[in-house]
Amino acid sequence: MLNKGMYQILNVDDTDHLGFKVVVLNDKTYLIIFDSFFNILQGNNLFNTIFKGEEARDELSNLVKLKNKFSRCIEFDFEFDFVDSCKSFNAHLYFVKKNKKHYLFLVENKITISKFDLEFKLKYYDLLTDLPNRHLFYLLFERIIKKRNTSQHGVISINLDGFRVVNNYFGHRAGDNLILQISKNLSAYISNSGWLFRMAGDSFLILQENIEGIKKLEILSENLIDLICTVYPIEKMEMLVTASIGISHYPSHGYDVDTLLKKADIALYDSKSTGYNNYKIFNPEMIKSTNAYLTLGGDLRNAIENENFELYYQPKVNAESFNIMGAEVLIRWQHPEMGLITPDRFIPIAEESGLIIPLGEWIIRDTCSQLLEWDKNNEFNLIVSINISMKQLAHNDFIDMVVEILSEYKINPKRLEFEITETVLMNDVNRIIDKINKLKDIGINISIDDFGTGYSSLSFLKILPIEIIKIDKSFIRELCCSDDDKAIVEATINMALSLNIEVVAEGVENMEQIRILRNYGCHYFQGYYFSKPIRKKHLSVFVINIKK
Repeated sequence: MLNKGMYQILNVDDTDHLGFKVVVLNDKTYLIIFDSFFNILQGNNLFNTIFKGEEARDELSNLVKLKNKFSRCIEFDFEFDFVDSCKSFNAHLYFVKKNKKHYLFLVENKITISKFDLEFKLKYYDLLTDLPNRHLFYLLFERIIKKRNTSQHGVISINLDGFRVVNNYFGHRAGDNLILQISKNLSAYISNSGWLFRMAGDSFLILQENIEGIKKLEILSENLIDLICTVYPIEKMEMLVTASIGISHYPSHGYDVDTLLKKADIALYDSKSTGYNNYKIFNPEMIKSTNAYLTLGGDLRNAIENENFELYYQPKVNAESFNIMGAEVLIRWQHPEMGLITPDRFIPIAEESGLIIPLGEWIIRDTCSQLLEWDKNNEFNLIVSINISMKQLAHNDFIDMVVEILSEYKINPKRLEFEITETVLMNDVNRIIDKINKLKDIGINISIDDFGTGYSSLSFLKILPIEIIKIDKSFIRELCCSDDDKAIVEATINMALSLNIEVVAEGVENMEQIRILRNYGCHYFQGYYFSKPIRKKHLSVFVINIKK
């Protein structure tokens, strides 16, 4: 392993090692030869590397003259120190007079930073984290591959999820502090088992040499996901950070560095497109989906400007009467070439790019417009819920934007419900709590979506003005046959009841689930048993039919 770009220069032969010179120790080789008047006749490679064109030549020569003048011995040793903006040199030197010449030998030297070393460090190391950078990754991996043996190697590409929000809302200094914390954690975990590189921004890469197979890369990636996914202190606050990972394998996925890096990045894009905080191993099918992912990213901004979206509504019904009490807004993108695109394909892109801010505003505005239309027609008085992301809540103008839209459409705030996920509560807790309290003061209902899948503390249910929790469909799916899911769902409902919080069960698909949930005291149902997400023009028909 390299020692962070700081190399000990010894004595005397030049050796090509990763593009720079190392001088090998040989205690029979002189450092400098002086004439009888202490003028420098000749210097070896170490001397020329350290002192070329430097005032230290004269300083060292004068020092030897002075030492020799006051020494009765023809041999003596001394310490010499020279420091300037480019380097520091500290050595134990040995001086000998022989055949009218004066020889200066290097007996011992300490770690030295030469001008050449600094140039290497600037080129091959990241200045913030002191980790090797992209250039050194290429240099090292190309040398490893050139060996042409039967060894297997792995490339693990890591990107932090939603890192841009840290820089945008807390400043670049906070972003740098977060990168430093994560890089230290990664470095400590990887240690001597592999190479860790900072490729750029919030992107890291791990190179694993001589592995036994892809399975080791999977295990390592799972551990890395768990390692990174934790709460970090940011500017006297706490933020939950997750990462997405892509994996490529030598020789299965390629025989050159560019191909392997590209395929690891393709796997990374694929993992982001299907949700955050996971990893993917490259397979050829990902190329099509990645091209589509990148195409969608380019088209999304135009789609927001042209309002190429449509809101669908999935009804929520009372658990006892089956009367409709509200609906969840779900956005669809009508792409001119790809047709109707569901949110799981483009919301991650919107989150990553920051386009979730204008897109989220459009959703709230269009929802309020629809509520106003229903009110004018005296159709029904529903509470409509909208999913709100952490980036939206963190945005400085979010509260003002909501108030402005409510005022513009003259909508009673109690007709709106904002759904937030548990993971939102783990990001800048104090600031998020303040925003949620302000929303509640306005009159907007607050619910926790996908309850049971995040990392939040149950204490938040006491601190925050939460009125509804939505049990994630993953617990409902196997409710009829899984004792564990039954126990979790029953405990969740009992806890909510004790706190006077209402419960919605998501993903309800059959009468047996309904029977169990009713017995537990669940208040509302949402799922395909009642209705899939439908267009607004079909919602009126649904309301009439559900009453029948």
